[in-house]
Amino acid sequence: MARLVAQAAGILTAIILLLLVISLHLSTNGQILTAFVYTDSGTRYFVLLDTRRNLPYWIHQPIEALRGVYFSPNGRRALIPYGETSQLMRLAIFDLTTQRLIRNIGEYDTCSPSYDALVWSPNSRYVLFDCKPTAAAPGSSGLHIMDYEAQRTWKVASGQFSGLSLWSPNGESLLINGSEILNLSSDIRQHLPPGAWLARWLPDSSHAILVIDDDILFDDGTIISADLSVAPTFFEVSPDGHYLAFVAQEKGLQRLYVVNLTTFERTLLDGGDLKIDAVQRGVWSPDAKWIAVEALNEWGSRDLYLIAPDTNRAYWVAEDAILPIWSPDSTHLAYLALNRSSITGDQLVVWDVASQAVKLTIDDAEQAAWSIDGLVHIRRVFGHSSYVPRQLYLDEHRMLNRNIISFAIWEHNHD
Repeated sequence: MARLVAQAAGILTAIILLLLVISLHLSTNGQILTAFVYTDSGTRYFVLLDTRRNLPYWIHQPIEALRGVYFSPNGRRALIPYGETSQLMRLAIFDLTTQRLIRNIGEYDTCSPSYDALVWSPNSRYVLFDCKPTAAAPGSSGLHIMDYEAQRTWKVASGQFSGLSLWSPNGESLLINGSEILNLSSDIRQHLPPGAWLARWLPDSSHAILVIDDDILFDDGTIISADLSVAPTFFEVSPDGHYLAFVAQEKGLQRLYVVNLTTFERTLLDGGDLKIDAVQRGVWSPDAKWIAVEALNEWGSRDLYLIAPDTNRAYWVAEDAILPIWSPDSTHLAYLALNRSSITGDQLVVWDVASQAVKLTIDDAEQAAWSIDGLVHIRRVFGHSSYVPRQLYLDEHRMLNRNIISFAIWEHNHD
């Protein structure tokens, strides 16, 4: 780990004042990837940094009007939207293994991809994107799939992207706007019951779960739960695939329920005496033993709780707490403690589940994510300059050391 720090620090010292951080990503194998923009003689380029392998990738081909970098789940590829004008955008993919940049895979000349809808498949092979007609490309809109391995792009559906277009966890099937499921290997389409407005996949990719009116059902029509007004704020399958947790609106309350996906037994989770009945959102722990729940209290601020789905046992964690994220082993929960003062930023708090105690606090936090090495977070250092430094940190997973990696990224403050 010390060698990692030394090498990462050495790499970054030389570029500390040249770059703008544009993304922070953790791949499925836990490596930390960051993307930066740098400018040379008025032309924009970018650099990717893999902090786990201590490798910076400098992309010296110019990227016009760079709009972001979207890393594949396995961390080996980066999707780069670019374009000379806002009316005509194109897509390039950079392969971090071969260090090859490929522009315009396949044909989609009749429309312009929208950077609001660019989604990698979980197997890191495909990219789903919404292509829209513009003055520069006056064609028909529709959902397209770009296949990096086969080097082709094709249209799979008319209309625009919606939240009901979801990849299956294995990346081989696509739920298209809640109306059909396309299997990419067989090219077979399964038409679904009409009227779906919310959907999720089972972790094993065997079925999609749909909400139609007040009913929850599998894609084959099997009813899971009926006659509850489901709220879109939280509707998630447990990581082990045994339960579905969701918020239902009842008599002005927002209550949390779980349904056993084998027996279809439905259980109210309100924490017993805690009477948690204004649930806003929730997050399953990776081991499926807990749900971290944000709920409004009587003063209108958000309390954070842990609820066990099998026993309804609950613990109050904190007030004015949002955006909980779990460590990979489910032993720690990190969340943002809101600071309502305009002088300083929010506080990132790490809570130990076993001891039910705060393990670590980090001031002025903006972003956070768990890696296999620890908690990665960006801190904003406040000052009077028009440029505000952001610092990227890695806290070792067991919280024994702090600031394993620390370097400043300067970003202009437009506020």
